[in-house]
Amino acid sequence: MNANPTSSAALLRLRRVLLVGAAIALEGSFVGILRLGSLKAHVPALLEWSLAASLFYLIGLLTVLRLCPAEAGDSRWERRFVLLAALAFQVTLLPLYPSLSGVAYRYHWDGKIQFYQFNPYQFSPNNSIFSTIRGLHYFQVTNKSVAAVYPPLAERVLRLNYLLFHGIRSEKLLFIGYNLLAIVALTQLLRQRGRPGALALIYAWAPLTVIEIAANGHMESLAILLVLLAFLWAGRHDRLSGAAYSAAVLVNLFAVLLFPVYLRCVKKLRWGWMALITVLSTLPYIWIYKRFGGRYWAANLRLYAQSRFGHNASLFHLWLKFFNGHAHFLRWSYGLSAALVLLSILWTQVRRMPPMRACLFISGTMLLVAANVFPWYVLLVLPFAALELSAGWIYFSAAVLSSYQGLLNHFDQHLLLWEYLPLYALLAFGLFWDWRRRATAVMPAVSASPAATEAPAAANQPAP
Repeated sequence: MNANPTSSAALLRLRRVLLVGAAIALEGSFVGILRLGSLKAHVPALLEWSLAASLFYLIGLLTVLRLCPAEAGDSRWERRFVLLAALAFQVTLLPLYPSLSGVAYRYHWDGKIQFYQFNPYQFSPNNSIFSTIRGLHYFQVTNKSVAAVYPPLAERVLRLNYLLFHGIRSEKLLFIGYNLLAIVALTQLLRQRGRPGALALIYAWAPLTVIEIAANGHMESLAILLVLLAFLWAGRHDRLSGAAYSAAVLVNLFAVLLFPVYLRCVKKLRWGWMALITVLSTLPYIWIYKRFGGRYWAANLRLYAQSRFGHNASLFHLWLKFFNGHAHFLRWSYGLSAALVLLSILWTQVRRMPPMRACLFISGTMLLVAANVFPWYVLLVLPFAALELSAGWIYFSAAVLSSYQGLLNHFDQHLLLWEYLPLYALLAFGLFWDWRRRATAVMPAVSASPAATEAPAAANQPAP
């Protein structure tokens, strides 16, 4: 029996009104954040506005999920509205100088020294060789005692960004552009999987996405774009897919973890294209004083890992407690986390998980065992949470903003419970729900088997 067309049309209008209302309320929250100016100087107010934005974001999300008439299908109007609203949100916070973290200033620094023909992997920012080119932004640069730790293609992007803009705020424009393209790619992936493209708002409208990219200027948007393109093109345009995947690895090493999943999606792995992207990206950094530059990069990564660990961590925090916090046992903590990530990769292959669910499982495990869980790290998981409708990670994307309370003179350890306990509870409930759904799906198949149907028939036969 068909649904009443009049009621379906009314429901569709209500859906769009609520979606527009949620977007307007979200924009109001971001305007409130913009008026704070220096976010670091107004952390309590920032958290209040972020909480309000999270509530309006939830309204928009529930609108798409619940008020969905079957006749409406995948609305082009809604897909466009989600993208335009995301653009408005990010433009709103673009005028802010990054203050919650110094990563954007480190981006600026790495691009600047490459402009002066220095290899970013060679000297740390506090080296006296840079005394003549230090500017006002030098004091906000993070990890001044450690040379560059970003992969080669990321460093090339930072050099290009400095050449194009020369300013901290204007350099965020490139990352906002990458983010808008990532939203388009996510929309296409959702439609490819038979889901409404408007569900891209799970990533596009998340307060975490807007704050970390538009306000703080983080580069994760480029890695997300390249990973989504690699999976979107896999199996159809394997050359482009291989180039996108290689570029993703050379922007953010997190993409390496997804290689076994990616390998199952392509018809043929295009090694030539992947090697070409790798060579072109790493060639400018290969030799430092006639020595292999990879040694410098590896040393920088090791030094960085030893200097920063335990911030807002979950299971890694337990490892440190188990080893009594001794730096001598730090390698054991890292080793245990690495082993769990490898086990998660193996588990997805043994269970033959669907690709996007496997990506969510691996990237989520990576965050749960990470030595540091900065808010912008969660961006790497959020697109997969949108594809798999993971309530746990959607919740965590809002809750992790509370970790910015650490910028105050004291950090309330109870916030870790506020962040992680609901996350683990929702993840456990999701696993239970999947198990129950599979169990109920198996029962009809068993009851319809020949052995099950022949037994009642035999029972009805008259006795000889």
